[in-house]
This record gives sequence, structure tokens and C-alpha cells, in this order.
Amino acid sequence: MAEAPFELAIALAQRGFGIDVELARQIGHHEQDVAHLVLQPGAVRLFAHFGAQFRHFLGQLGQHLFGVGPVETDPSGALLQLDGAGQGRQGDRHPVEHAGFGAGLALLGLVLLPGAGLGGGVLDLGVAENMGMAAYHLLGNGGGDGGKVEFVPFRRHLGIEHDLKQQIAQLILERGEIAGLDRFHHFIRLFQGMRSDGGEVLFEIPRAAIVPIAQAGHDIEQAIKGSGHGEIIAHGGPAWQGWGRGAGFMKGTNRLWRIVLIVLERPLRRNIRDSEPLQIVLCAPLGAVVGLLVVAMHEAVATLHWVNFGIRIDETLSAGLADIPVWRIAVVPACGGLLLGLIALLMHRYRPNEIIDPIEANALYGGRMPFIDSLRLAAQTVVSNGVGASLGMEAAFSQVGAAFLSVTGQKLRLRRADLRVFVGAGTAAAIAAAFNAPLAGSFYAFELVLGSYTPAALAQIAMASLAGTMVVRATIGTAPIFIVNAPVMIFHQWEYPFFVVIGIGASIVGIATMRTAVWCESVLRRISTREWLRPALGGALVSAVAMPFPHVLGSGHGAIQWLFDSVPLISYLALLLVAKIAATAISIGSGFRGGLFSASLLLGCLFGDVVARVVGELMPEYAGEHTVLMVVGMGAVAASIIGAPITMVLLALEVTGDFNVALAVLAGVVLAATITRFRFGYSFATWRFHQRGKPIRSGYDIGWLVDLKVGTIMNAEAHTVAQAMPLAKLRGVAPLGSAPILFAADAEGRYTGTIDLTVVHDPELDDAAAGLVARDLAVGRNAYLLPETDIRMALSRFEEFEAEFLPVLASEEDRKVIGFVSEAFALRRFAHEMERNHNAQLGDRDLFNIWPVK
Repeated sequence: MAEAPFELAIALAQRGFGIDVELARQIGHHEQDVAHLVLQPGAVRLFAHFGAQFRHFLGQLGQHLFGVGPVETDPSGALLQLDGAGQGRQGDRHPVEHAGFGAGLALLGLVLLPGAGLGGGVLDLGVAENMGMAAYHLLGNGGGDGGKVEFVPFRRHLGIEHDLKQQIAQLILERGEIAGLDRFHHFIRLFQGMRSDGGEVLFEIPRAAIVPIAQAGHDIEQAIKGSGHGEIIAHGGPAWQGWGRGAGFMKGTNRLWRIVLIVLERPLRRNIRDSEPLQIVLCAPLGAVVGLLVVAMHEAVATLHWVNFGIRIDETLSAGLADIPVWRIAVVPACGGLLLGLIALLMHRYRPNEIIDPIEANALYGGRMPFIDSLRLAAQTVVSNGVGASLGMEAAFSQVGAAFLSVTGQKLRLRRADLRVFVGAGTAAAIAAAFNAPLAGSFYAFELVLGSYTPAALAQIAMASLAGTMVVRATIGTAPIFIVNAPVMIFHQWEYPFFVVIGIGASIVGIATMRTAVWCESVLRRISTREWLRPALGGALVSAVAMPFPHVLGSGHGAIQWLFDSVPLISYLALLLVAKIAATAISIGSGFRGGLFSASLLLGCLFGDVVARVVGELMPEYAGEHTVLMVVGMGAVAASIIGAPITMVLLALEVTGDFNVALAVLAGVVLAATITRFRFGYSFATWRFHQRGKPIRSGYDIGWLVDLKVGTIMNAEAHTVAQAMPLAKLRGVAPLGSAPILFAADAEGRYTGTIDLTVVHDPELDDAAAGLVARDLAVGRNAYLLPETDIRMALSRFEEFEAEFLPVLASEEDRKVIGFVSEAFALRRFAHEMERNHNAQLGDRDLFNIWPVK
């Protein structure tokens, strides 16, 4: 056992070349002899043949050295490359495989093997470098060479030990007989391929070998690609073309992405799916990315305003700047609408998919949103806002943010409830970044996108919202979207009736705005039959409104700041309120893309300003409450249109920093939202869903109702009988209690009705039994279900036909009975799924676990 360390080094060195063939572990008693493992003359001759070949090749390699380009990545990664072979999927077959740093030292000597170990002194020009070959490349060919077992002359005589333990130790350290000579043959072919491709190089990945995970991922990829083939995978192109070709750069980028995905995707996906803390942590960087996307879209709109209207990047279009040329206001919206129509036509031709809103995604599709379609909406919204449409950018912000986190969650294969939370977190980050208001962004997600507040979603949404806000504050600035310059506003309790009046009026303004938008859309559809021309027509109408009232252009942030900083005439304010409603309704109805969040804030601010002026004229002692009434009006109208009252209260709090003002806004907001809900029934977003025939009133998950089909809950053991079967025979075939229900079918097997067994065995029918057949007892020919019917429709069918059992037919045309469903079971499954869905939203996943009774 004195030479065991030396054998360990040799065995590990052999393993570095992929020479690792399993030996039988079974050792007999002391009488079993292991002397057959000694050196064999045939193997020596074969090795000498390949050794001569290899020395001859190295000589040729040295002669052509100066025509060969560099092929290594980072020489500092040699140790990791050699040690990387132990990171594959082999079983833990040898005790020495995990020898750690000692194995690395044993393998380190082989780095110079081509030049010193096997060169045989023939030629050595200093080419003993790390050749950048993946550590798993030779390993990938192992499956095809397993049967070529030959003796490797890297050994000494084992000797025969008399003790069984010593025999086992020696055999473990010896590493077994190896198919080594065939490996040297491939090794020679490797360098021959490098010689023939001497003009090609590997694009260097800086410090690639220093990161063991990335290096191992690359090695795994090479092993997968090269397994079963004695070929070398090309890594790039000629050095003089390398970075000059876009295709080569994209190929390299895609390879890097594959490396990251191979190494990180599976463990991350498994761990994040099962760990709520990891999901919470992940929402922070994802929210930061959403914040960057918001900043990018904001800057894109500012650039378009600079190009189209000639304003500075730091100015807002809705501020009503006097230096905007009139011809631009007259021309840009119409031309921009024409461009938008053509873009929408082109996009619809190549991708006709319907764009899924975050609320719709959470309500119907379990949080699944396509990112490409969301980018399409974002591009159209940027164009719409950039040409002066009277809408906000919040639709694009929330759409992209929600879709980005939705796609990320889908890649991680999150559960339905967790994916819905991710959609809410993406929306929260976007709204928080758009308004520099993390509290408002968070509750926007709770009220609209999730449909309810749940403690299980609080941390994820808060992390994403804060991260998005921090990114915006680090890039654009820390100021809110508008600044209230008035001092701390103190008002008395008896002033709350004014806030009630504003709440009632705000509900009227909100409902009028939504109905006007729907009316404008129907009128413009009748005027223009070509959908792609409708935005151009709408742009022309918006230009006509904006000529006397330029503040209606854009989202309205600049106009809100203008209202807080100036004192316009009350008549102008009233006309501007009507003009803004008209411009917003035209923009929505004509096909411009955008949201009503910012527009509703401006409408509310205008309405509150008008009410404050009237109150100031009638009761001068309350003129000092002017700013408070504006903020209350802003929140109340926005709550009526958007449908998120708590969000508006928190937005007012974050903008003003005054808790008393937030309480005043709460009074107006609650009243406006309540009246709108009872008198109109929808917010603007859910009203649009209602027009499209989708029963959505919030982001609360009702998609499971659509997913739960009759075909998944039916009992396939339906008993059918021929409708011409006599009653006497039917009684014998189907005794009382043999089946819950019978279904009659004609000669072709088509359903003709349901038969109750209690009726079949009714004693009152004994006298007439001889003349009766099954068809005479069948009822409910049109009472049936289809496999694709959802659970809600199925329950309504039970109520409609007042039946306890309904058959399930293959189709309307076929009418063959393939199963049946009972009302009791359908109700039980409905309650079970509803409870499970509610439980998942609360974050309690153990509700249905069976715990031992203590």
C-alpha cells in the first residue's frame, strides 16, 4: 500500500482524459486471483503504434505552429476544466472521485502532457497550452467506445495481496482496465482537426473558466452535442471576420444564453417554484427591470414630443405651451393617427392575436400573458401618446410590466396562484414607477389586477413596487408627477359636506366620460368602415379640440401642474373639462392606444377646481380650501373611472404628504366609487370586457370556472338501453338500485331521453307494462351536457331542467352518450375548486392536507 498515492494520481490522470470504464466490484474469497490484470504484450504493441502516431503528429503540429490561430479561452481556467469532468451525471462509482483539491493537483500535471509527456523528445516548441477544449468533450464519446477495452500501460504490477481488504483498496485505486488507446486515437484526431482549421479561433469569453458554473454549463453543452460523434463543435469563425458579422455575434450571444439556461434554469425553477421567500427576493430585480422599461418608454415619448411638437425633452405636452406652432397641433395628431392605423394593420396581419390585459390575464387565464403582444400594445401606446392622443401611458407601463413578470413566472413554472401574484407585482412596479408612488402602485395591483388584498401577495408586490420606484428616482428624479405648492392644508370637520358633494359630482363626470367613449367608438365605426383609417379621423377631431384647448393633448400631467400653479377663469375651466372629456372619448373610440388613469386625474382636478371656484364665490371664507377640493376631485373622478379607491387615497397621500388631505380624499373617493358601482356597475376597464362579452368585473380568478369542464368531472359508466326495449325486459335488465339513471337511445345509438329507475319499477305500471317500451318512459330529450361545457354553465343547465342527472353527449350532431353528471357531484366539485382557489390566494397551501388527529 505504499504506492497507493502514486496510483491515485495516475488513475485521476486517466480520468481526466475521459478514461473511466466501470470494473466489476465483485471480489471472491481469498482464493480469487487478480494476476490476470498484469501487463499484456499485445496491448504494449498497440500502444506503441498509437504512441508513434501521436509523436509524428506533434512534429507536424510544431512545423505548422505559426499558421495556427489561438484557440484557448482563459488559461487560468485549466484547473477548473480538468476538474470539471467530475461534475457530470456519472454515478458516485469511485471513492476517489471527490478527492477535491488533491485530485486537481494530480490532474494539473497533465496540462503539459502534449509537450513533455508524450512528445517523446521529438519536438517541443512551447505549444503546451490549454487548448480551450470542453472538459466533457472526450467524455461525450464514451458511450460508443465502452466495448473497446484494452490495457493501458500507465500502471505498475499490482501484486497479489493476501488480505481481502487490501485487494479491494488496490482495485479501487487502480481505476480498472480502461479503453485508453482508443481515447488517444480521438485525441490525435482532435489536434488534426485543429490543424486543418488553423484559421479559426474561439471567441474569448473573459474569465470564462473562473466561473465554474458557466464553465461546467459550456462543457455539458459540448458533451451533449458531441456525444456519439467523433467531431469537434465549431466555436465561431475566422479571426479576421469574427466581430464583423452580425450573425456570428448573435450566435455567440445565443450560446451564452444557452449556457446560462442549462446551468441555472432547472435548479432555479425547482427552487423558486417551491419557495415563497425566493419568489419575494426575485420580485425586487424584476421590479427594477420594469422600472427601467418605464423610464425607456417615458423617454421615447418625450423624444417623440420633441420631434413632433418642438418642445424640450423636460417639458410636457399637456402644459399648453404657447410656443408650440399651431400647424403642428393641426397636423401631427391626424398624421400620427394614420401612421398608427397602418402599424396596427401590419401587426394584425402578421400577429392577429388578441392582446390580453393584466386584469383579464389574472381573471381568466391564471396570469398567463404573451410578452410579444404586450410589446405590440406598448409600441402603439408610445406612438399614440407621441402624436398627442389625449390618453396616458399607464396602459403600456402596466401591460409590459405585468407581461414581463408573467413570462418570467411561466419560465419558472410557477403555480397558478403564484403566477397571478407575479402579474400583480409587475403591474405594481409599473404604476409605482410611472407616478413615483410605491403605495399607490401596490394597491393598484391589489384592487384591480388581483381583485382582493391577500397577505400572501403583499411582500412580492411591495418588493417589486419599491424596486421600480427606486429605479425611477435614480434615473429621472425623486419629485412626484406634480407638486402641490400650497402649505399644509388644515380644514375643519364641518367642511366634509363639500367633499361629499364632490364625490357625487365626480361619479357623474366618471360615468359620463365612459359612456361618451363608448358612444364615440360606435359613431366612428359607422362613419369609417376601414378600421385602419379610424385613428386618422380621430386624430383630426382631437386636433380640432386641441386648437383652442391645447391642454387636452397628451396624458395630462403637465396640465395638472398648470392648474395647481395658475388661476384660470372659471369659464375656461368648465369648457376645458368638457373638451378633455371629448378629446379622451375620441381618442379611445378612434383606436388610439392608452389608458385613462392620467386623463381621469386631470378630469378630476378640473372638476374640483370648478367646484372650488363656485364655493369661493358663494362662501368666500372657504376660498382657502381651493387646493384641497382640487385634490379630492382628482381622486374621486379617478376612482369612478379606474375603480381603485384606495389607490387614489394613497396617491393623494404620497403626492401631498398630508394625512388630513388623504382623509378628505377618502370621503369623496368612497362615495364616487360606490355610486358608480351601483349606477353603472363597471369601471372603464371592466366595462370594455363587458362589451367584448367577457364576464369580468375585477382581477379575481374566475378562470378555473372556465377550465373546469364537464368532460373532466363526468362519470363515464353511463347505462344506455334501446328505446324500443319492452318494459318487462327493461325491468329484468335494470333491477331497482342497479344504476343511478338510465339513458334511452335509438337504433343508431343517439340519445333520446332519460329514464328514472323508480318509474321503471313503479307498481302502478304493472297493468300496462305489456304495452310499454323504454321510449314511453324517457324524458328530457334536449336536457344534456357536452364535454366542453364549463361547470358554471352545467349548474345552470341543472337548474333550467330541474334534473338530478344529465347525460354527457359526444357532440350536438353525434348525440352518443359518453357519460353523465349528477347535480350533487357537480356542486361538490364546484365548492371544492372554489375553496381551493380561495385558499391558494390566501397563501395557505395545506388546507387539504390530511393531518393526524392528536
